[in-house]
Amino acid sequence: MALSPGWRVFASFPMNRYVVLWKAVRSSGFPLFPWGHCPWRGTGSLLDPKMKAFLEENTEVTSSGSLTPEIRLRLLTPRCKFWWERADLWPLRDPYWAIYWPGGQALSRYLLDNPDVVRGKSVLDIGSGCGATAIAAKMSGALRILANDIDPSKPFSITVIKVYALTSNIEEAEVERFYEDLQDLLELTPPKDVLFIIGDWNAKAGSQETPGVTGKFGLGVQNEAGQRLIESCQENALVIANTLFQQHKRRLYTWTSPDGQYQNQIDYILCIQRWRRSI
Repeated sequence: MALSPGWRVFASFPMNRYVVLWKAVRSSGFPLFPWGHCPWRGTGSLLDPKMKAFLEENTEVTSSGSLTPEIRLRLLTPRCKFWWERADLWPLRDPYWAIYWPGGQALSRYLLDNPDVVRGKSVLDIGSGCGATAIAAKMSGALRILANDIDPSKPFSITVIKVYALTSNIEEAEVERFYEDLQDLLELTPPKDVLFIIGDWNAKAGSQETPGVTGKFGLGVQNEAGQRLIESCQENALVIANTLFQQHKRRLYTWTSPDGQYQNQIDYILCIQRWRRSI
């Protein structure tokens, strides 16, 4: 069965507490099961029973022939009927999820051989496909794993705006000009896009909860720049995502004074409020 993977990137970006894994990103988006749920989830799966039976009949659970014999996956293999059939006879979308691609094998093998890369960290596996790398991360001691794929039957666009805000010693007129420029960008963003604004805001939103904008897990006391940031979020239905989850203090501050005496949280990730439950 002929498939054209269209590889774009293969990389791992480790950070202090998080690891982002990129693999096998197709130019048209991330492949996913046509129904949006893994067919092997078991009880509670939304998969149609007839489709589930079809897929189980035409794939097999195997751990052989890959770089990671420790991991068993349900795949399309040479022992399966549709491996040899014409691609147009497959009744569903291309089963990219049923192929253990070389990039995924290499990254999964790397994690299994170097577990310290992910041990105790949160892992985001982007373009997870068959899910092997997410499984490898779990086997290697990752604290939390999110295997991410996008359903091509429900396409949408993502807009990411990166900012570097002015420091606190800048005149108020310059600060307002910064927010005016940002507002122009927001108004140019299609309303249906998934929107993220990421960067150094040089502001302290603080630990006090602002309904609809911040959670109660920020850091420190809100300052004037933080109040201006919150006002902008309220005007544009944005939420400051990294104040929503409880973390140890050492995982909150993003700036440390040169003498090491002070730590502040001044970098934030903003997203549209309607996507809050997807974070």
